[in-house]
Amino acid sequence: MDDAKLTASKEAKRIVIQSIQRVATETAIENSVTVFHIESDEIKGRIIGREGRISVLWKLLPVLKSL
Repeated sequence: MDDAKLTASKEAKRIVIQSIQRVATETAIENSVTVFHIESDEIKGRIIGREGRISVLWKLLPVLKSL
């Protein structure tokens, strides 16, 4: 009987931990992703650049280079 309670307790903790991790990941993604619409093709071209990369953002945010 004690083994069953111990096993059930471990399984319950595992389920709770997995649930917290999933919610935390989804929340982090929701809070760190921003989508916006750019209507002008000229502005899109400036952002993307000749090489097809987001060079303007790389200059502004050096962290993106490591991705």
